[in-house]
Amino acid sequence: MKRKVWTVENSDIHGKGIHAIMDIAKEQSLGIAYTLIGKVNDNHIAGEIHELGMYVNHSKMPSAQPRLEGTSVLLVSLHKIKSQSEITVNYNDFVKLGIVNLERPSW
Repeated sequence: MKRKVWTVENSDIHGKGIHAIMDIAKEQSLGIAYTLIGKVNDNHIAGEIHELGMYVNHSKMPSAQPRLEGTSVLLVSLHKIKSQSEITVNYNDFVKLGIVNLERPSW
């Protein structure tokens, strides 16, 4: 099993965020953000939202991006990320991959 390279901490961007706990190399997988449960009209339906997907914040200059791998959406670093830095994604990258969330009853 891969060693976890991030943790959830308070964010300067919004609420909680994902922060590196060590230096992370470019193109390194950070883990699973979403597990996909199907596809409808060319959209991938996200079922389970993992901790990584739940707490990653948006940035127009992200340090990571989503990548489809089988039935999972991974986050992968775009460049070297220094320890203690907040890891961000551009939420529009999820849309470009055709990933949509199922509406939750609590919403």
